[in-house]
Amino acid sequence: MTCSALASAFIFGIKAFWTDGNKPYIFPIIKLSYHRTLSDAKLSILNAIYKSGGFVNSLEELVDLTGYDKAQLSYHINGSADSKGLVELGLVDVVRQERGRLGVKLTALGKIFLTGREN
Repeated sequence: MTCSALASAFIFGIKAFWTDGNKPYIFPIIKLSYHRTLSDAKLSILNAIYKSGGFVNSLEELVDLTGYDKAQLSYHINGSADSKGLVELGLVDVVRQERGRLGVKLTALGKIFLTGREN
């Protein structure tokens, strides 16, 4: 329960603390919650991966699921100099597969984030 509460506090930008019985500890929070930093396009990509069981085998599969082209997907997944991508935010991992194909999978943090949005 403590781990879930701490992860939720981190994701939603809520101050969290814990005590060991003697001394209180305050955990750091991110400056902006993911809800404010994620564009609709990034949310759409995350939801498509989530609905596919948390993993897509290729960018082509993600193109079919989202309607975005490969360049747009690459921008939102990898980010740019002025925008953090889903990888840098810790929400997805890119997996190199056979024949140079790239799969994309949700991280544990990505799953927690999307599960929290369902409620």
